[in-house]
Amino acid sequence: MVKVNLLPIRVELRKKALVEHLILLMLCIALALIGAYFVQHAITQQREALKQEVADTKVEIRDLPPRPVRSKNSNSRSRNWNGSST
Repeated sequence: MVKVNLLPIRVELRKKALVEHLILLMLCIALALIGAYFVQHAITQQREALKQEVADTKVEIRDLPPRPVRSKNSNSRSRNWNGSST
């Protein structure tokens, strides 16, 4: 019976499988990095929009007319401790 050495084919198949797995791993890492970049970019844009909204609100608050100061006894009727009018 003829003996055939299949070891070189197995080694070659293992090398090919290893290369395919490494390429797949690199693609997965690249996709994860691209996804992380887009998520980070979206969060940064949202944060900047919120900062701008806060700044606009502060300007609106600053531009409001001042409220008149009311004294404690400015009501036309003052009440004593039991709630009846004086």
